[in-house]
Amino acid sequence: MVNQFLDDKLTQAKSTLPEQLPQTVRSRLDETYKMIEQMEAPEQPTRRTKKEKKPMKLIHKLSIIISAAAVMGVAVIGSGFISPVMAETLSKIPNLNGLFAKWGYVSGDIGLEQADEYAVNVGKTVTQDGLSIHINNAVFDGTRIVMELATPGNTLNTVTVPEPGAGNRMEPPVQGKGALEEIQAIYQGQPLILSAAIENDNPSKMLLNISNFIDPQHTGNPSYQTVQFPKKIDLTLKVKLKDYNTPFNLVLPLTQTADKTTLASNEVKSFEHINLKIDKLDLTPITTQLDIRYVPGQGQSIADMLAAIPKTYKGSDGNFLILQYEVVDDQGVALRPVGLMVPQVPITTLTFEPFKTKPKFVTIKPYLNVPTGEPAKPDETTAIGNVLSYSAPTKKVYVSELELTLQVK
Repeated sequence: MVNQFLDDKLTQAKSTLPEQLPQTVRSRLDETYKMIEQMEAPEQPTRRTKKEKKPMKLIHKLSIIISAAAVMGVAVIGSGFISPVMAETLSKIPNLNGLFAKWGYVSGDIGLEQADEYAVNVGKTVTQDGLSIHINNAVFDGTRIVMELATPGNTLNTVTVPEPGAGNRMEPPVQGKGALEEIQAIYQGQPLILSAAIENDNPSKMLLNISNFIDPQHTGNPSYQTVQFPKKIDLTLKVKLKDYNTPFNLVLPLTQTADKTTLASNEVKSFEHINLKIDKLDLTPITTQLDIRYVPGQGQSIADMLAAIPKTYKGSDGNFLILQYEVVDDQGVALRPVGLMVPQVPITTLTFEPFKTKPKFVTIKPYLNVPTGEPAKPDETTAIGNVLSYSAPTKKVYVSELELTLQVK
């Protein structure tokens, strides 16, 4: 049986798409889902923490699904991302006491696991009708923003189950007062794509993982654009809670709390009419983000370039490429994808976990995930609900002709 847990997550995320979503965006999202289903995580590198864990393919896959939903501009609300059993287990693991660390452990995001080391106390509060929202710890690494939102005495994921109606028909659950309905993070007037999770054993708190992607649902632009954050920014949060007349607004002055190294190269690699270069590679202790730029040939438009590329490399509508990328250090260790993956032309942006230590050089290895044609096989069970995952086997076909190497400063 196909993994129902993951299927439900994908179905739920797809159902939130607005009807007026441009066809180009919808096609790109469908192709992203296909890439998720075919995805195979690289081997787990040595962790910064002292604990040892077996590879958690399902957890990794879940973290990417959450990011894929975030690509649609949807705040994914995990109304219980840590079960009581999981919470008890996590409490026994050294150096895993913070909310960032817990969510990083569950989602397979090493950067979040160690984000507490770079957190600062923002200390911002807003109150409405007796309810206060506090922004406590926050991390800003120049690429993404992670913060802890607290509503003391409130329950963000309150759900009431009504009594049976006529004929014992059960009515659907209803959110109670103070439950989270909507949240936006706005930078320079542009809403940013974010994901969110509410802790099961303390539902008054929520973790926000805010990307540097502008939400296209609010811009009318079918392509996904990123913003380049300076070291100091003002971020506005708008939080809408059930049965409160107006959103809670907080303006947060943030200063970059982790060092960022930015690498780039003008070298262009070409193969099968694909021309690409590394537009930018950002390295922080929390995040690695890669921008790949597809470069048309002389006198060629983007459309001309796409038309010339074999369909093996293109999405179903032919308007973007389905090449995936590994970011590999000088020891041959590939980073895990942990965030947004936006397969678009001319720039594809991918987010990965941080490097364990700063490498001497970085290799970008393009590849295709190709089904082997073999029947689906079960993966190992994991800490999330002991769900057995079935997936159709795929193999990575590397396009070595397009590999690029960057020396790290």
